Formats: sequence, structure tokens, C-alpha cells
Amino acid sequence: MSFFHGLLADRPRVEGFQRLIHAAVAPGDVVVEIGSGLGTFSFFAAQAGARAVWGIESDPVVHVAEQIARTNGLADRVRFLRGKAPDVDVPERADVLIFEDFPTRLVDQDTVRLLRACAARYLKPGGRVLPGTGRLVLAPVSSEAAWRQLFPFGAGDFEAYGIDFSATAGYVENAPSVLHLPPASLCGPATVLSEITIHPPPPTSRLGGTVAWVLDGGPVHGLACWLELSAGDGTWMAGPVQNRSPGGGVWGQVFLPFRAPIDAVAGDSLEASLDTYGFRDGTPGWLSWTARSGDQARTGHEFAAHPASVDDLYPPTLEPDAESWTRPPTDSEGASPPPPQ
Repeated sequence: MSFFHGLLADRPRVEGFQRLIHAAVAPGDVVVEIGSGLGTFSFFAAQAGARAVWGIESDPVVHVAEQIARTNGLADRVRFLRGKAPDVDVPERADVLIFEDFPTRLVDQDTVRLLRACAARYLKPGGRVLPGTGRLVLAPVSSEAAWRQLFPFGAGDFEAYGIDFSATAGYVENAPSVLHLPPASLCGPATVLSEITIHPPPPTSRLGGTVAWVLDGGPVHGLACWLELSAGDGTWMAGPVQNRSPGGGVWGQVFLPFRAPIDAVAGDSLEASLDTYGFRDGTPGWLSWTARSGDQARTGHEFAAHPASVDDLYPPTLEPDAESWTRPPTDSEGASPPPPQ
């Protein structure tokens, strides 16, 4: 229960959702919330005048949400369904669909596919999804502590216990890691990379971009990327600067590391780009990033962080009639991986 209390304690985020829901839900609306937890946002929808609210939650905390509904006299309008969306049946379609369980990078293939399926199953034609807008933010990071979590032996030394572990270096430097970085670790201002609508999902070309900063000097250990969600009134939720907690709110940040830090002096510029490789069904896939300051350049590609052989990508299948090994075709929703950048 402490996890859910932690969510409640994030007042800027919760109050932002309260303002958003009260402004968007009209009296008489039907509302469906995906991943309702304690039911906080479902209760906000009832306060705003919704005729019926259906909260879908797979965790046993749904029983606590039902108790909260009874305690607050809302059990006649707010009901909870145990299970995973979009498999759960809801008796009626919604005017408003609430979804806020986003990954730190805002959208990925699983989130986009889930939103598509939930909107198709639960939402009325012309219905609304809350939040309606999000944005990705990028900032340079100077944090020896964060960098050492990934490179505990330094940039070029991968020998430990008498064993050379240098074969791991390429995987680590291409692996985004979700961390909770304090605002003081940012060595440049948080800069909006892209702003997108949540539904319908944007094309992958909208999920990246290029930004630049003038640095104060010192080492740059990587980039931090995180999401912010619009409260609909000009304010944004879950950004580490706006959030009261030093950890950057509920989601934290995606840390994109450099194997060797960029050494910058005051006045140096740093240009960084973030791109998302798209799968065949239009959903976003692997992240890639570049950073350059003068003659120092760093790159990363998420696909290169996964140790794999051809057999891992396309596992062999034994044909019972021929008893011979063949490779199955590529999944229709997947994509053959691009070569690492």
C-alpha cells in the first residue's frame, strides 16, 4: 500500500489530474479508467458529475478502492472491475477514457497498442482520452553517481577480479536506464523535444528531435529524457523541476549514457538528437541518440543493448513432418531490426 500512498503524496501530479478531469468530464458522462489503482481519478470523475464511472484494475488494491467508494458515498456511481484491459467487459461505452500509466519515455509499442485496443473497445465515437497531450523533455546530465551505476570501473577499465569484462561495454552504453535523477544533476535547462497528442497516437517521426545547449563546463555523462503530461490549463505534470520530489516524480527519467563523458568547458555548445525507430504497425520501437560538442561525439542505439544471435531473433522451429529446422517468418506486427547506428 505504500506505493499507492506514494502516488497520493505527489500532490502536483494528483492536483493536475484533478483539474484536468473536472474541466473535461461533463455531467452525465460515462467514464472508464484504465489501471484505476485506489480509484482516485475515478472519484474525481464522479465529483465532476459523471453518471457512471468504471475503474479497471488487475491488482488486488481494487478491493480497497471499493471500500473507499463506499466510505465516500460513491459506490452507486463508481464501480470497479477486476482484470486487465482490454479483456475486461464494461457494460457501456465511455464518453471519456482516463489512462495515465505511461512509461518514462511517454509512449512505447506496448502503450500505443494498449491505448488503441482500449479506445476501440471502450470509447464511444468522438469520445475523449485524458490526458490528451504529452511532451518529451531532454536535458544533459552531469552525475558521476548515475554514470557509475552503469560503469562502476570507469570509462576504459573493464577488468575486475582478474577477468576482462570489456565485452559488456557496448551493451551498457546502448542501454537506456530508468533512474530518479535530482534536478541538480542536470547541467543544462530541460528542453521540450516534442509535444504530441495521446490519442490518436502520433507517428514515430513526432517522438524525436534535436536540441542544443550552452554549457557551464564540466563532464557530461549522458542525457536524461522524461515525460510530462498536460493538465489542460497550461501546466504540465511529472516534470522533475516542477515536481516537489527530488526524484522527478512517479516516472523518473530515462538516462541515456555515454561510455566516456564529454569534457566541456564554459561556453561550449552541446547538440543532441533523439529518434525512435518505428515498427511495421506504426508503434514506436528502439531509441537512438547522438550528442556532439566540438570534436567529441557520442552515439547510442537501444537495439545494440540486447545480446542476441540470429537464432534469438528468429528461433528455429522443428517441422514434425520433415524433422528439419527452418526459420519462421517475421511476426507481422514486428520489424526486422535495423543495424546499430
